[in-house]
Amino acid sequence: IDHRAVADAGVAYTTRLRPPHALVAEGGIGYTVEQRLDLTELRYITATGALRYRWRIRPGADLTENAGLVADVEAGANWRGTSETALTMTLNQLLSLRASHVVEYRNTPVAGFGRTDTRTAAALVFSFDRRP
Repeated sequence: IDHRAVADAGVAYTTRLRPPHALVAEGGIGYTVEQRLDLTELRYITATGALRYRWRIRPGADLTENAGLVADVEAGANWRGTSETALTMTLNQLLSLRASHVVEYRNTPVAGFGRTDTRTAAALVFSFDRRP
């Protein structure tokens, strides 16, 4: 895929879990335009859903899981799912350290590629939001 543009609109519901846990459910509808390297261009309407979970292990340490699904409304076989697990540790008011692992599954992969991709990352995050 050379370029993908996505526009989505939807709703989110925050469940009533008690701290230190939080769970948000999201759903929506959107439109995707994909330009592939072989000059194929795909345009399709999508239905989206996601669950976002956060466990505040202690102040300054969060474990999160974001799982999402995007489905082509017209071609049912063209769907993909993503799961991202991350641990974020606050170092000070401006800096955090974040480690994450992402698994992506595409039911209809781009020609020449497999259905599953994984990424592992570590990042130093600078925040403009000065937390007390």
